[in-house]
Formats: sequence, C-alpha cells, structure tokens
Amino acid sequence: MELRVLSETDLSLLKKTEGLMLLWVHKKHCGPCITMRPKIEKLAMELGDKTSAFALDANEFPAALKFLGIRGVPTTFIFYNGEEIIRFVGDVTKEQMIKELRENGIEL
Repeated sequence: MELRVLSETDLSLLKKTEGLMLLWVHKKHCGPCITMRPKIEKLAMELGDKTSAFALDANEFPAALKFLGIRGVPTTFIFYNGEEIIRFVGDVTKEQMIKELRENGIEL
C-alpha cells in the first residue's frame, strides 16, 4: 500500500474516519524522517487493506502540528474509528511499531 498525501483540509476527517488509519507526519529535510520513510512504507504494506495510510509534510501544513499536538517529527499516529490509539515519536523500528500494534489488539 502506498502512502497517500494528506492535505490540511483532510485533517478534519481524522475524527470521522472509520477503521484503522496510519498517519505519518514528517518534514522533507529531516534526517530521522528520511530514515523512517521506508519503515512506514513497509508497515503500511504489511497492514494492507486493514488500514488507510497517509503522509503529511509538516512544512507544508504547520497548523497540523498544533492541531495534532505534535512537538517533534517524525510522529506516527494510529487511529481507530477516529480515535488516536498509538503515537510514535521519533525514529522507531518497524518491529517496535508492530509490537505496539499487537499489544493494542491489531494483528497484521
């Protein structure tokens, strides 16, 4: 599954989305964001049809940082039925993300 770009106007849909959704907030020239991208893409592929996967560039939509309560990037969110259930801050491994998903009852 490919990460789709989320626009600032789409942010209001976060609370209305049903099912599982992955949102990765990054900045284009951020070192940890660059190393995180392939992990996020692999996780999105493994989740497949179970989730919608989006990327949002914080440089393009700085208001999103305040809206989502983000203090640093990269930040990865997992929402379920519009509610944030998991938040990863910084460069985490795919294994850490999978472990946290499983601990929250989400199987791959």
